[in-house]
Amino acid sequence: MLDKWTFLLCLVPSLAQDLCTPGASDGYKVRLSIQTALGDDAYVWNPNEMFLFRASLAFAMRNHFDGEDFQVSNILVCEETLRVSFWFVVTLPGNTSHLLDREQVQMAVRKSRSRINSAFLLTDRTLEFVGIAPSWSCSPSPPCRRGETRRQRRRTRRTRRTTRKLWETEAPGRTQGACLTQGACLTCPSWRTSESHTCDPGT
Repeated sequence: MLDKWTFLLCLVPSLAQDLCTPGASDGYKVRLSIQTALGDDAYVWNPNEMFLFRASLAFAMRNHFDGEDFQVSNILVCEETLRVSFWFVVTLPGNTSHLLDREQVQMAVRKSRSRINSAFLLTDRTLEFVGIAPSWSCSPSPPCRRGETRRQRRRTRRTRRTTRKLWETEAPGRTQGACLTQGACLTCPSWRTSESHTCDPGT
């Protein structure tokens, strides 16, 4: 009986190594620039951080495939480097010997991209999924208000530009969210909440 369990424990890492290889057709490479993003406040990448990454990916899969029971064990990682880069693949919940299709992984990651970024205090630029196009990021800014005069709108735009420059310089790793720009109107999730604030285009 003990020999059977020993065999199974040795078999799991072997299967993971076979399924997750650099350049795998259903895999993605990840690069993190923690020092660039956080400077003196940078944290050390360690097994606990890797567990958090795998858990974040499992969340993204569950969020995309509602009802599917993805676990941390479904996220396989390989070829990890000291410069914090690695490859990952996702196995199917009901059949861990088969990989989730690359396109499905991409859609799941894009859907939960801001949640994954926020877990590591990074942005699309400093937490890069190679081969997955980055989402639009927004800088924190005061909510837009309806009924503003032209002068108020100009003042608001100047404040936003100043805030954006300061924020990107002093805390680039905390920029989160997705923005949609339509002419002069910016629709963007609030910096601190999930609510959206929309302003009317200037006339």
